[in-house]
Amino acid sequence: MADKESERISGKWSCLPSEFPAYDRRVKHFLLVKDLAWVLADLQVATGVDVPQGNTQRRGNAKAYGYIAESIDRPNKLIKIVAKYDQKHGQEAVDALNAPDAAQIQQALDDAAVGFHPQRLWDAICDEAKGPIKEMSGKDLYSEMRSLKFDETGNYEDRVDNYIEKIRNLLQRADTINDPNYVITEAVLCEQFIDDMSRRFKKQKAAYRDIRTVHQLEDQAHLDARDFDRDTDDEERPLRAMGATTSTVADDTPVTMSQIKQMFQEFKSGKPNARSERYESKARRMNFDAGGVGQDVWCSNHGWGKHDNKDCRLNTKPKQQVGTNASKKITLLKNADDTYSMMTNVTHANVAIRAL
Repeated sequence: MADKESERISGKWSCLPSEFPAYDRRVKHFLLVKDLAWVLADLQVATGVDVPQGNTQRRGNAKAYGYIAESIDRPNKLIKIVAKYDQKHGQEAVDALNAPDAAQIQQALDDAAVGFHPQRLWDAICDEAKGPIKEMSGKDLYSEMRSLKFDETGNYEDRVDNYIEKIRNLLQRADTINDPNYVITEAVLCEQFIDDMSRRFKKQKAAYRDIRTVHQLEDQAHLDARDFDRDTDDEERPLRAMGATTSTVADDTPVTMSQIKQMFQEFKSGKPNARSERYESKARRMNFDAGGVGQDVWCSNHGWGKHDNKDCRLNTKPKQQVGTNASKKITLLKNADDTYSMMTNVTHANVAIRAL
């Protein structure tokens, strides 16, 4: 099985233009491994491999054609791709003739056809990847570039990886389409990154000003992303994980990050063995006949837990203290620069913290 898989290009092309860049890389990597880099002109030039002669060349061309043809997802689609190429280039060959007879016309059509030429088959596939209407494809690709978004969730390195993958895909598709009216270059995509980057990256904007290649952009963005992720390991992620906890703050006292960390530690070391952990579902917890777990007692409002009807807060009137409230909420608002601000005006109150 492994031997058969090694004789095929991994992952067939679905004939969608957006998936062509990845497919293009797979095909060329495969041909390199098979010592067939010379069958495609651009790959031969890039590698400097000599083109063999005689039977070696003929056998190599036949193998390469078979590999490439088999990598198209649907056989019927392959037939259409080849037919479009033959019609276009055959007509061009006939138009170049001067008053040809029927035999000359047929010969011109045969000479221009894909046949079993791997380069012509690859050219036909590349034509298909440009889309049905080249001009519209270029315009649509430019619109797609302008609508790129930098991910708002996940760690910064993953966000960079996702964005760089998107612009590499756009760059290769733009190169395939080669639309002079909608030119997309590496420098243009680097500027697009600067426009789309999050506020955290914009603080380092000066470092990106002279970047003109995707490779340079990726190196700089990863460098910054690693620093950002290290900075947020002890700050942003715990806040996202924190649902609620309690603490007391003084009126109009600024809340520092160390206080927030302390609140988070209180939350982690707070009430172990919570009801949600002891009972597999709310229905189980509210089932009187099923009995409680451990020393739990029954509350008709909350089911099995650590308090009964007598101690349930819903059955007792809260005692209001002078100058204080029994329960107040504090809201953490995420700022544009990825920091947090605490919004409160509570004095000596039992408050709930939640990260938005």
